[in-house]
Amino acid sequence: MDDGMCVGIPFFSVAGCLFHPNEQALSIALHGRSIIIVGPKTEAFFDAFCKQRATQIRADGVDIVSVRFILDGMPAEQSAQAQEAVVPDPREE
Repeated sequence: MDDGMCVGIPFFSVAGCLFHPNEQALSIALHGRSIIIVGPKTEAFFDAFCKQRATQIRADGVDIVSVRFILDGMPAEQSAQAQEAVVPDPREE
């Protein structure tokens, strides 16, 4: 993650994913948490992730700009920072 934390995800625990091509952003929803990935190579990561071939991801500041782990009930100041990369709900467009 952006803060150096490492998170392992059992594939069966994924509740859903939302890729937003215009924002180059991917939200991976887990039960009670989300992982937000942003950058030009996000779509390639998502393709590998769906094929269960992605084993790790790390922000390099170029291809993957940000990887964030967001917990439900996160404190307001952290939530506000995390919202910068949250993928918009396509139903709201």
